[in-house]
Amino acid sequence: MSDIILGVTTSSTRCGIALMREGEIAASETFPGTRACVEELMPRIENMLSEQGLRFEDIGKFGVDVGPGGLTGIKIGLVTVRTMAQIMGRPVAPVSGLEAACLFAPAGLSPLVPVAPCVKGECFAAVFRRRGGDLARESADRHLVGDGFEKFLLELPEADSPVLLGGAAEALRETALRALGERARFAGPEFEHPDAAAVCRLAAERPGLNCLDVQPNYLCLTNAERVRGVKI
Repeated sequence: MSDIILGVTTSSTRCGIALMREGEIAASETFPGTRACVEELMPRIENMLSEQGLRFEDIGKFGVDVGPGGLTGIKIGLVTVRTMAQIMGRPVAPVSGLEAACLFAPAGLSPLVPVAPCVKGECFAAVFRRRGGDLARESADRHLVGDGFEKFLLELPEADSPVLLGGAAEALRETALRALGERARFAGPEFEHPDAAAVCRLAAERPGLNCLDVQPNYLCLTNAERVRGVKI
């Protein structure tokens, strides 16, 4: 099977696609999320493949950001990837958007605390730590409500100087400073969104699944579930 991997991330306000070829990122691009993603995701994938002299049939594996993050965006990306994978009979490797946001952070930064926005007063977060040249997960992806994020930070070892990054990092700056004081660090806006090239690299490291077995990692309830108990 071809070693070409297509990576897709749509869980943030910026969407991304990337191609990995022979272990190297051959192409990568980002574009506005959600509304633009509905209309532009497939045409952009087609154009990227064409520019690389490739066809859909040349893709050997898919990597997809399954969340947590924006519900609509996750659905768009996951349905698109599962459809392509099912048609071509290719495996799909699910990737956490929080992990994909951390992978290319500078090697000297650790531990990393990626945070993505949910609805007002809520966020998604996890903890990753650098071990040698690898990124190791130290917590599951969490959905945090109210003062949950502050408590989440206070659970970290006192010797740590956590680095916040992701789409909710700036909004949670005051909370992080209140919990950690001078120990709180921030990676900056260049690490605000999951990276499609990171999705490719993470997908390359893990086994692919049957497309029908890949499920979204929403974590939080939709409005229909909150108000009416309707499962989406």
